[in-house]
Amino acid sequence: MKKGKKKARAVFSTEEVAILLRLPDDHTKIGLRNKVLLSLMYASGARAQEMCNLTVGDVDSRAKGAKLKLRGKGGKSRRIGIPETCGEMLLKYIAHRRIEDKPDRHVFSSQTHEQMTISCIEGIVSKYVSLAKDKNPMLFTQEGYTPHSMRHATASHMLESGVPLVVIMNFFDLCG
Repeated sequence: MKKGKKKARAVFSTEEVAILLRLPDDHTKIGLRNKVLLSLMYASGARAQEMCNLTVGDVDSRAKGAKLKLRGKGGKSRRIGIPETCGEMLLKYIAHRRIEDKPDRHVFSSQTHEQMTISCIEGIVSKYVSLAKDKNPMLFTQEGYTPHSMRHATASHMLESGVPLVVIMNFFDLCG
């Protein structure tokens, strides 16, 4: 059976990412969660499932910034560093939730469950893309933005800023 033509993936521009990260109201419980989630997805290039699986014990705050142990596709795990500002935001969020001494607790939860689901993350991305489109009609013109668009944006922006391809491949665990 012949495979159909693959649709081009929507990738956020740097300006679009900046707009998305400013939209959540971090003065509310849900807005704060969404701001930290979106920021961490961009900083880490993590898949939605990796964000769902992230526990407090997977966050190593001893390093400058923070290091994350991400577990996702194929049961593989990888360790990555995130920028200091994002690391601080993540640690403050964990402290805000009062779960810093509970290594088995998931960092991100939904309003009804202790562990967030991929569909919840899809809903969050969709919500903010829709708000952003309304406020910025000249931007967000591609079709089909998904949580994975954030991962592609991270890789694209790293490449555009001169990060060597081999470093990007290692960061996203694409080697071998």
